[in-house]
Amino acid sequence: MKTKFICTECGYRTSKWFGRCASCGAYGTLEEFSEKKEKKPIASANIKPVSEIIISDQIRIRTGEKSIDEVFGGGIVPGSLSLVAGAPGIGKSTMLLQIAKAVADKGKVIYFSAEESVGQVKLRAERLNINCKNLLISDASDTDYIVSIVESKKPVMAIVDSIQTVSSANISAVTGSVNQLRYSTDCFLEAAKKNNIPIVIVGHITKGGLIAGPKLLEHMVDAVLIMEEAGGYKVLRAVKNRFGAIDQTSIMQMGENGLRALERPEGIFLGKAIEAPGIARSLTIKGNQPLAVEIESLVSPYGIGKSTAIGFDTNRLIMLSAIIEKQLMMKILGHDLYLNVTGGVSIDETATDLAVCASIISSIQNKRINTNYVFIGEVGLAGEVRSTKSMERRIASAVRLGFTDIIMPDSELVSSANLHKIKFLNELPDYI
Repeated sequence: MKTKFICTECGYRTSKWFGRCASCGAYGTLEEFSEKKEKKPIASANIKPVSEIIISDQIRIRTGEKSIDEVFGGGIVPGSLSLVAGAPGIGKSTMLLQIAKAVADKGKVIYFSAEESVGQVKLRAERLNINCKNLLISDASDTDYIVSIVESKKPVMAIVDSIQTVSSANISAVTGSVNQLRYSTDCFLEAAKKNNIPIVIVGHITKGGLIAGPKLLEHMVDAVLIMEEAGGYKVLRAVKNRFGAIDQTSIMQMGENGLRALERPEGIFLGKAIEAPGIARSLTIKGNQPLAVEIESLVSPYGIGKSTAIGFDTNRLIMLSAIIEKQLMMKILGHDLYLNVTGGVSIDETATDLAVCASIISSIQNKRINTNYVFIGEVGLAGEVRSTKSMERRIASAVRLGFTDIIMPDSELVSSANLHKIKFLNELPDYI
């Protein structure tokens, strides 16, 4: 029996305990576990020339929602192991129960609920109007027992909710520990591949927004799907997918009958158009979905020079305000600067830089921006306006939403809308 310590954040192993992980630098993440080395028989494997390997087209399993199918890469692949992660109470279990209902029309589905009792799952099923014989519910939490049931029952799909609450008596570690997570994931992966049965496991999110457990957990599975919340809506996106692209997004709304995917969500965060100083509009991209957003700024001369941002990176806001001050000779230093992205959206790309600058300039000059204007583009340190990815898609979305004028970087793109192409930031005040 050998005692080791493993980091719960990155999976780093060491024979001694340290307060800080030598690999990722996290504090207090090293956990002790015992590893018993046993000699196992050598497993056999297929070795063939690639020209002689024959594969059959596998029919992907549909989830009942087209947008969710797209996030999975066209449907759930038989024999795959997928991880769906998100914050507690965001709707992971509800979505998977709805998917289980859709798949149960094709055959048997087993939902292993290690977190809740079968009675609690039944209450959720009644709220979602789910009542089908092919959907089996179990409160099993033993990894080896779950695998044995999957191998004996041969369901069309199995769901394990969640990976942090299942454990095995073969591992001398507490439930939710790194060793238990690795063992359980490995068992589910082997069962999925061996029996050609897709297994979906649920994972939790830490306070830092990362998937709980070692990073190795994400490497082992075939697909990693993250569910987030934005302005009361649920956003499902793939951050890893061995069977499809990771630029797909499904935006859903929770209702009385569960989650419902929105067909055209691009304008859900706009609200009623308000023509006031400090308000500018732009188009951000979530996965592959353009979303129109409103950015509002307030520059107050009575302050201590503090910059505050909600839904936008504060450091980038400080940088953009410095560029405005340098290139346009507008005094911002010593003023309090507040910026907010309405609707609860969080922007993590640079395509909205031009809209942020327009919003700040509008607030400083106390001038209104036309509600038919939309600003798209990245701003560099020299004040140059740069093009960003998916410009065609953003412009097409802006036209569908009724924007008549698009202020954007200089390019060869054409559109039915009026394209105002600018090269440097000093041209921006002409549109405010």
